[in-house]
Amino acid sequence: MDKVIVVKFELEGYLHLGFNVTVQMQIDKDVTFAEFKGKLPANPSIYQQYKIWQESFNTKRMKSRGGGKTKYKTRKKNANDRNFELDFIQNFNIWLNSQDKEWQKIIDGLHCQLRWSDEIQVIIQTDNLEAQRLPWHLWDWFARYAPKTEVAISATKNVSNPELAIGLQEFKASQMLSWVAKNAVNILIVRGNSAGLDVNPDYEAIKRITGVNPEIFDAKKEELILESLQQKLRSHPWDILVFSGHSYTDEKTGVGYLQLTENLNVPLDDLRDDLKEAIAHGLKLAIFNSCDGLGLAREMATLQMPQVIVMRETLPDEVAPDFLDHFLKAYTNHKSFYKSVSIARKELQKKWQEKYPGIAWLPLINQNPAHLPISWYELQPDLSEQKRRRPENESILLNKVKTYWVEGVLEKSLHSSLWVELGLEERWDAIADHQNIVQEIPEQLPPGTRVIDVWNEMETAKRLLILGNSASGKTTTLIELAAELITNAEQDNKLSIPIIFNLSTWKGEKQTLNEWLLQELNEKYHVSKTLGQQWINSQKLMLILDGLDEVRSNYADSCIQTINQFIQQHQITEVVVSSSVEYYKALKSHLQFQRAIYVQPLTAEQIDYFFTKAEAGFTFLAGLRSAFKNDVVLQELAKSPLTLNMMILVYATFSEQEISRMSETDRYRDLFKRYIQLMLSQRNPNIGYTNRHKYKQYYPDILIQKWLSWLAKKMHQRSQTIFLIERMQPNWLNSKKTRLLYSLVFSLSFSSIGGLLIGMIVWLTLGVLFEGYWGLVLAAILALLFATISAIWAALTIGKVSREIEPVETLNWSIKNLSKSLIGGMIAGLVTWKLTGMNVFLIVGLLISIIFGIQGPNLEKTTFPNQGIWQSIKNTILFSIIGAVGLGIPAAFQTKGLLSIITNSSSLQNQISNVNLIIAGMIAGLFFGLTQAGVACLQHINLRIVAYITRCSPWNYTAFLDYATERIFLQKVGGGYIFIHRLLRDHFANLNSN
Repeated sequence: MDKVIVVKFELEGYLHLGFNVTVQMQIDKDVTFAEFKGKLPANPSIYQQYKIWQESFNTKRMKSRGGGKTKYKTRKKNANDRNFELDFIQNFNIWLNSQDKEWQKIIDGLHCQLRWSDEIQVIIQTDNLEAQRLPWHLWDWFARYAPKTEVAISATKNVSNPELAIGLQEFKASQMLSWVAKNAVNILIVRGNSAGLDVNPDYEAIKRITGVNPEIFDAKKEELILESLQQKLRSHPWDILVFSGHSYTDEKTGVGYLQLTENLNVPLDDLRDDLKEAIAHGLKLAIFNSCDGLGLAREMATLQMPQVIVMRETLPDEVAPDFLDHFLKAYTNHKSFYKSVSIARKELQKKWQEKYPGIAWLPLINQNPAHLPISWYELQPDLSEQKRRRPENESILLNKVKTYWVEGVLEKSLHSSLWVELGLEERWDAIADHQNIVQEIPEQLPPGTRVIDVWNEMETAKRLLILGNSASGKTTTLIELAAELITNAEQDNKLSIPIIFNLSTWKGEKQTLNEWLLQELNEKYHVSKTLGQQWINSQKLMLILDGLDEVRSNYADSCIQTINQFIQQHQITEVVVSSSVEYYKALKSHLQFQRAIYVQPLTAEQIDYFFTKAEAGFTFLAGLRSAFKNDVVLQELAKSPLTLNMMILVYATFSEQEISRMSETDRYRDLFKRYIQLMLSQRNPNIGYTNRHKYKQYYPDILIQKWLSWLAKKMHQRSQTIFLIERMQPNWLNSKKTRLLYSLVFSLSFSSIGGLLIGMIVWLTLGVLFEGYWGLVLAAILALLFATISAIWAALTIGKVSREIEPVETLNWSIKNLSKSLIGGMIAGLVTWKLTGMNVFLIVGLLISIIFGIQGPNLEKTTFPNQGIWQSIKNTILFSIIGAVGLGIPAAFQTKGLLSIITNSSSLQNQISNVNLIIAGMIAGLFFGLTQAGVACLQHINLRIVAYITRCSPWNYTAFLDYATERIFLQKVGGGYIFIHRLLRDHFANLNSN
């Protein structure tokens, strides 16, 4: 889930004098991570402009849920209605986008702290009634830079009520023994005066929700109405209060009234004690689905009510059930409270805006800052924990996907710096044998439709294909969907685990999707194949497969056929696939999915809006905008969010003449070239170095491009999307000479270590029997002989370029490996025991079997680059300790027997100390240990040495890759790295290696 940030704007002052503003940012209600201050300049006319729209809206011809005698507004729609709305929005944003230096402090602080992908809850804290009524959500800064924002209001002095807190404690204490665990959400629906209204849809919207216990209080059916309502509020531990009917706020006093009957208008203060007790009993949310509720919200705030939803103006009766229905659908479908209100607001905008301009302004949240917004699951405390709790392995995998892709890629993408909502269209013709195809003409989906909306519309066993042009935002759209699905999975353990793979590593027809998934789970997420198979069999995974168009063309049809076979065998496994539309059209086979959507290129209006957003951060876009009007190539490039972002970065300071002089035929390559130059020039304190590498390191531009070009070529040749340092292989080396150099260096290093250890053993045992230096000479000769033989053996086997490096990252005993090694080890032990008569060699044989029976195919967690090799080094040390202890201890107990093997002469035996024998045994054990995990470490180190010598890569690869990430060439995915886009990777791959 994207992180939820609470942003509190505390406004002190008046519209005619200006407001002193304090902004606090919190991840939860207790931890403030940023605070800054400024001043919003005065604007005494803004409220009068709001009143003009208000009068226009409130006097429309409609049945409304307002109080008083006039329920039927009589004025017909006027052409000026829309103008009043647009005039206010324009003037409101001119005010809030003021260039005043004190206010710019606030805007700069927001820019520094917030990302477009964050879910943001803004609370406007002010006691000024006029400021509370203004629709702050219309500030276009939110749409530009933080589109997942919803706004609430609150009083500034909303401190905790000691009396209420004591009452809550006393209630909990008195009810501790008699409290019955809930299995449903208790909702009290109060029907007030509904003359001329249809409030039944409100109840129907609530009744459709599963897991609720709705109870209606119908005022017109009660004799003692007020007393009955008071009793009802006290009678049960309500979770949600919903009021339907007429209400209003007195303009002079600011007091809110509920109209229970035509003749009974009740100020909320008359229910104060009863509401106070209901809140103490657990009431968390009140929804007044009625007119002009600002006074109601203010009164509820004094009771420390956690959340209240009211309508700020006259609410048309036909609109009211729509808001409630959309809010509840989103809220009960894993969406946060704030996001649910935002979704309902957008739905009102889509359906009712033409008839009621400004209708989406009406919903207003009043938030108690002392409380966090409550989720639907938290209203069901006995169910929520059970639904959320997952097995540890599932939670680890879910967190990895979130960390790798949402936080590592989506939040740090170029698209996130300037975000625009992409258009979608339905593509029924892309699905094989679809039953509901009426026509092959693409169907435009309504503006504002998101991919999660399409997903939620499908039935169970959902399968979705995402198509688009190159660099159109397909992967971004796919990861945005994954982010939403991860949020859902975090809330409910019955939901599948969304997991992202890239299809570029697909090998061809001989491979099943099951085998490929196990390999990818193991390599990218370090999941054991046993556990991975369990998850696949139990259909625990939701497969999100990116990059079908990156599969080699001769393998693509087999890939689609294999996916189709897989979903037939795993009928409830949900699957998402993305592909280039042109690539997909050229294939013979099509996916047997439910739906396909196409991510549309940016329209001229979206591009213009993009430029407008960008001008908030750049002063010199005039040249680019002027050149863009007449440059067809630029216009085509701008249809892609990736290249449009690059254009804004690269050409921000260019004049129209400078851009016009560039070659139109090579504009694409020029754009990437200038982007690389721009990013390489960013050597200033604003682009920091990672915490892992605190020292600053300078890399020459030519080497940066050379190293990235080499990496891009190797990834392209091997269809790799994610680069893991520990997965570098010897066959990546460019030429026969460098590959021969690797084999030579590895063989020499391996044989040198082996020869040194053998020489030490010989010197400690046989060498001490000779006078002078002859013992050392003998040890050297035997060491050299062993080194020569082992060098030849290594060059022909483990030192070959074709031999893959397999890091030993975890220690597991494989029965298969153990059975094989046990036979060889015990045979060697038995033969040696038979020849020497010493029982110790049986133990040695068993130890060899155990060491060679250990395997390490999986890594449970990867938190930093090259962790596989570092873990292999740790395991090498562990193996060596096992070997040294395992042979050193038997040597200590079998010294006489070992001496008799060396010589029968007692005088010579006396020259060899027991300590020598023990040390020799430990060195022998050390050698056996090094032959396991140590081989992978040695291979990797030698490969890195050769790559460094031949200038294919730097020595400290992690520092360099982090450096490249900071310059936005790469993105970090867990312990690996990906290029920010395949187009940039291909550009680097095509660079001249010299």
